[in-house]
Amino acid sequence: MKQRKNKRIGKKGFIKDILMVMLFCFIFAISTFIALTIYNEYKDHTSDIMEDTEAEREIIDNTTRTLMVLDYAFLMVFGGLLLSAIVTAFFIRSHPVLFILSLILLFIVLLMAVVFSNVFEKFTEQPAMANATDSYVIIPEIMDKFPLYIFVAFILVALAFFAKAKTGIGE
Repeated sequence: MKQRKNKRIGKKGFIKDILMVMLFCFIFAISTFIALTIYNEYKDHTSDIMEDTEAEREIIDNTTRTLMVLDYAFLMVFGGLLLSAIVTAFFIRSHPVLFILSLILLFIVLLMAVVFSNVFEKFTEQPAMANATDSYVIIPEIMDKFPLYIFVAFILVALAFFAKAKTGIGE
């Protein structure tokens, strides 16, 4: 007699997805600010050396343009990760008892989002980050209201997780 493999292995629910969205967005925001700050310092110290030829000016322009696109890329990454978490949550089996657990975990996730938001705020208040803070619009806006965005993301993913009809989808 063959034993069946448990099909539920690896399906830990939507909480892990929300935590990954939150963590990835925080790391993306911090590393984007660090990259822009390092580039601005480099550009300031080598501006009289670099910009002699057309190729050097083109390299500087392309790098600046790429770093500015990262602000919009953050929004796309946040939206894409949220969409994938919603789709994933829809296909995971749920049970009404998990709703109580998800409310408790919502509190923990929001607490973590507040911490990430405060850490990002303290990080951007540093004098070295002033230029990066002035250059980006979307990243500071989302990170400033990060708990609210994570709350909305949590609700959307929870709706996809718990509000399935008994049609066999996700079971």
